[in-house]
Amino acid sequence: MLSVMFRMLLVLAVLFTALTARADAQLSAHSEAELRPPLTHPLTVMAFNVWQGGGNVNGGLQKIVDAIEAAGADVVGMQESSGTAVWVAQQLGWNAYMPSTGSVALLSRFPITQVFPLTADEAGAGVRLQISANPPQDIIVWSCHLTAYPYGPYQACFDGDTVAQIIDTQTVTQLPEIQDILFAMQPQLNRADEVPVFLMGDFNTPSHLDWIPPTAAQHCGLTVSYPVTEAVLAAGLIDVYRSLYPDPLTAPGNTWSPIFSFNDDELAPEPQDRIDQIHFAGAGVTPLDASVFVVGRPAEWPAHTTNAWPSDHAAVVGKFLVQPSKGVTPPHPELTLDRMSYAVGEPIVANFSGGPGDGADWVGLYAAGEAPSVFSSTAWYYTNNSQTAGAGSGPETGSVTFDVGAGPTWPLPPGDYTAYFLCCDGYDTQAGPISFTVF
Repeated sequence: MLSVMFRMLLVLAVLFTALTARADAQLSAHSEAELRPPLTHPLTVMAFNVWQGGGNVNGGLQKIVDAIEAAGADVVGMQESSGTAVWVAQQLGWNAYMPSTGSVALLSRFPITQVFPLTADEAGAGVRLQISANPPQDIIVWSCHLTAYPYGPYQACFDGDTVAQIIDTQTVTQLPEIQDILFAMQPQLNRADEVPVFLMGDFNTPSHLDWIPPTAAQHCGLTVSYPVTEAVLAAGLIDVYRSLYPDPLTAPGNTWSPIFSFNDDELAPEPQDRIDQIHFAGAGVTPLDASVFVVGRPAEWPAHTTNAWPSDHAAVVGKFLVQPSKGVTPPHPELTLDRMSYAVGEPIVANFSGGPGDGADWVGLYAAGEAPSVFSSTAWYYTNNSQTAGAGSGPETGSVTFDVGAGPTWPLPPGDYTAYFLCCDGYDTQAGPISFTVF
């Protein structure tokens, strides 16, 4: 029993350290960003499915770090993160947004100044990054991981489905997921010429730009207008790889799979496709290069466990020239208190601004040293100043007042506390911790 309790305490301590480190990094990001010089090299973006957190190869966690460094990435959209993104970011000295559930995460050497919560089916999440303060230079980056099945290439090559059947099944599986992501991105895409936008990830679908008549022989004889990538294009995003290498016959850019060339279940060759992609939007973005990236020469399954490359996908790496944002500096989430000390039972007013605008954004008060998600709040309110979330959108700027009726603990007993501005019924810190005292 003692050993079990010890292990539980150790896990809590590690989690607490990771969360407080992330909160401290977010708290200090503004002061660091104020001094951040212009980006003097191309922005390098990496879409990286890390295959269950690197757990399928020996030393996979460190190999994820090594791969990111070898790619020279500045920003990574991760899939199948399996809770590893914060640790990886710490090893790199970076920042991370890792939602408490789901597969996707985002890592960056630049400060994360805002987060955009998980979309339907936990398929996508985004961040705003400040890559330069003077001149202002912000970008918005989303990571996505769409449902894997039904999988178009298997339908075409193993199931004998028609083009109409493939499109019909994608219309009710992956398409609603990407549509929800694009809906969340729409306000950002409307301003992409001011603040460039990137969408990357494991789409679990080929592109309609690839399955064209000249390549039908590589795709079991079919030409398919895949609706997921058509929707991304219709939203105003550009596929960086295909924009630089327009002929899929001579430059297929396949990312699935560097370790599976044969399908044991079907006793047939494994279809090879470009299902990991990077898309961008914004007049200030010029694509310079795009490549399919692995480390070393990965051995095939089942001899893969000693590979230097930790994944069953190849990554995609894109390099971009990003122009300054023409003086437009997006608001950053902020949290302030009306005072720094309060008598027991005295109202506490928390002012927030620049939030995501979700109806379930909230402000939590915690005992000093206790981090959100690891410990319960002593008092909390949604941004509508109640404990009932608003339907749909909520205020981006406003205040909440902790007074009679606040809870679960009110009045707060004497002691030291911290306040956090948190996102969308979760524990993703927008601003804070802000320290205060009750006497």
